[in-house]
Amino acid sequence: MLLDKRSALNFEWPLAAAVLALCGMGLVILYSAGFDPETQMSVPMKRQAAAMGVGWAAFLAIGFLSVNFWKRWAFILFGFGCMLLAIIDTVGIAAGGARRWLDLGGGVRM
Repeated sequence: MLLDKRSALNFEWPLAAAVLALCGMGLVILYSAGFDPETQMSVPMKRQAAAMGVGWAAFLAIGFLSVNFWKRWAFILFGFGCMLLAIIDTVGIAAGGARRWLDLGGGVRM
């Protein structure tokens, strides 16, 4: 079973609350640092909030997967990660003195 009831019981709720609090503080800091009085908004804060939303969705989805799922897929995911590192090392884009990005086309870099 991909999800089980024990996952919710064993989930690290205090850790999630601490990370959520840190994210909230970071958004407040970005709001105050990037606030534009003419437009009455903070573009950096909006972009960061959108990225945090995607990150939280992934965090919760991954956190509730059963341990058996991770045991079954661990070697494949490890191999995929090693393959990505090898690809970045050979065809990655150098920036700031390090080779660390893959150009996916259309201005999208991973």
